[in-house]
Amino acid sequence: MEIAENLDKLTMTLLNYASDNPVFGITTSCHNQKLGPGGSSSGTGALVGSLGAMFGTGTDIGGSLRIPAHFNGVASLKPTGGRLRCVF
Repeated sequence: MEIAENLDKLTMTLLNYASDNPVFGITTSCHNQKLGPGGSSSGTGALVGSLGAMFGTGTDIGGSLRIPAHFNGVASLKPTGGRLRCVF
Protein backbone atom coordinates (compact mmCIF):
# COMPACT_ATOMS: atom_id res chain seq x y z
CA MET A 1 0.00 0.00 0.00
CA GLU A 2 2.82 2.41 0.85
CA ILE A 3 4.43 1.88 -2.58
CA ALA A 4 1.18 2.82 -4.33
CA GLU A 5 0.86 6.00 -2.26
CA ASN A 6 4.45 7.04 -3.02
CA LEU A 7 4.01 6.29 -6.71
CA ASP A 8 0.88 8.46 -6.74
CA LYS A 9 2.84 11.35 -5.17
CA LEU A 10 5.62 10.91 -7.72
CA THR A 11 3.27 11.02 -10.71
CA MET A 12 1.57 14.13 -9.32
CA THR A 13 4.99 15.79 -9.03
CA LEU A 14 5.92 14.91 -12.61
CA LEU A 15 2.72 16.42 -14.05
CA ASN A 16 3.66 20.02 -13.27
CA TYR A 17 2.83 22.60 -15.93
CA ALA A 18 4.98 25.35 -14.40
CA SER A 19 8.57 26.26 -15.19
CA ASP A 20 10.91 28.24 -13.00
CA ASN A 21 14.62 28.63 -12.49
CA PRO A 22 16.43 30.03 -9.43
CA VAL A 23 18.66 32.17 -11.68
CA PHE A 24 16.23 33.45 -14.33
CA GLY A 25 12.92 33.20 -12.46
CA ILE A 26 9.55 32.03 -13.71
CA THR A 27 9.03 31.35 -17.41
CA THR A 28 5.74 32.75 -18.70
CA SER A 29 3.73 32.36 -21.88
CA CYS A 30 4.96 34.52 -24.74
CA HIS A 31 1.37 35.60 -25.49
CA ASN A 32 0.16 36.40 -21.95
CA GLN A 33 2.59 37.13 -19.11
CA LYS A 34 -0.05 36.07 -16.54
CA LEU A 35 -0.11 32.50 -17.90
CA GLY A 36 2.49 29.76 -17.71
CA PRO A 37 4.06 28.13 -20.76
CA GLY A 38 3.20 24.60 -19.57
CA GLY A 39 5.23 21.45 -19.10
CA SER A 40 8.80 20.33 -18.85
CA SER A 41 9.78 21.73 -22.26
CA SER A 42 8.10 25.05 -21.57
CA GLY A 43 11.23 27.12 -22.17
CA THR A 44 11.53 25.75 -25.69
CA GLY A 45 7.80 26.16 -26.28
CA ALA A 46 7.94 29.80 -25.17
CA LEU A 47 11.04 30.45 -27.31
CA VAL A 48 9.48 28.97 -30.47
CA GLY A 49 6.13 30.65 -29.73
CA SER A 50 7.80 34.06 -29.47
CA LEU A 51 9.68 33.43 -32.76
CA GLY A 52 13.03 33.28 -30.98
CA ALA A 53 13.77 29.94 -32.66
CA MET A 54 12.44 28.17 -35.74
CA PHE A 55 11.99 24.83 -33.97
CA GLY A 56 12.86 22.88 -30.84
CA THR A 57 13.59 19.23 -30.20
CA GLY A 58 12.85 16.91 -27.30
CA THR A 59 11.18 13.74 -26.12
CA ASP A 60 7.48 13.45 -25.46
CA ILE A 61 6.47 11.21 -22.58
CA GLY A 62 3.06 12.21 -21.30
CA GLY A 63 2.82 15.37 -23.40
CA SER A 64 6.16 17.00 -22.59
CA LEU A 65 6.27 18.63 -26.02
CA ARG A 66 2.62 18.81 -26.99
CA ILE A 67 1.39 20.67 -23.89
CA PRO A 68 3.95 23.53 -24.08
CA ALA A 69 3.35 23.78 -27.84
CA HIS A 70 -0.39 24.16 -27.24
CA PHE A 71 0.09 26.70 -24.43
CA ASN A 72 2.34 28.82 -26.69
CA GLY A 73 0.36 28.64 -29.92
CA VAL A 74 2.67 26.41 -31.96
CA ALA A 75 2.46 22.87 -33.33
CA SER A 76 4.33 19.80 -32.09
CA LEU A 77 4.92 16.34 -33.48
CA LYS A 78 5.24 13.47 -31.04
CA PRO A 79 8.56 11.73 -31.81
CA THR A 80 7.65 8.39 -33.39
CA GLY A 81 9.95 5.85 -34.97
CA GLY A 82 9.62 5.77 -38.75
CA ARG A 83 7.68 9.06 -38.97
CA LEU A 84 10.26 10.66 -41.24
CA ARG A 85 11.91 8.83 -44.08
CA CYS A 86 15.67 9.18 -44.20
CA VAL A 87 16.98 9.81 -47.71
CA PHE A 88 20.74 9.40 -48.04
